[in-house]
Amino acid sequence: MRTHFVILSMAVLGATLPDGAMAQVLGPQDSLVRAALARLQPGKGVRLHTTGLGRLEGKLASLTDSTVALGTTTGTTNVGLAGIDSLWQRGSWAGKGALAGALVGGVVGAAWGAAGCDDACGPTYVITTAVGALGGLVAGVLIGSAIPRWHRRVP
Repeated sequence: MRTHFVILSMAVLGATLPDGAMAQVLGPQDSLVRAALARLQPGKGVRLHTTGLGRLEGKLASLTDSTVALGTTTGTTNVGLAGIDSLWQRGSWAGKGALAGALVGGVVGAAWGAAGCDDACGPTYVITTAVGALGGLVAGVLIGSAIPRWHRRVP
């Protein structure tokens, strides 16, 4: 009997509290969102999804204990952390571009070094391979940096 009274009392209390008071309580998901946002610098591109507002995209303007401000094309939008269910950070393909460019450049450099070699040209082969890999790495970073990519941070 006492358990039913406690449950009923909690339900009545929860129903009578204003919505803003319930949104102030941060859960584990909100803590993950806050931690992910705290790692970002202001001005970085952010995409988030909320249950009430849908998907929002903009630049991180500011962060408080319970809200995040996004600079969008229409102005600044304040979003409560309690409503955010996914968070993405804008980035690029620079890292993967560097890896792909270095591999392709190394193979091209090795082929070029091997084509111009006779029996004793070990150092030339190594140098052309290294120069090809370095050139490919630089080209891959430049190309990859120009291609946008979204990195999921939460969940």
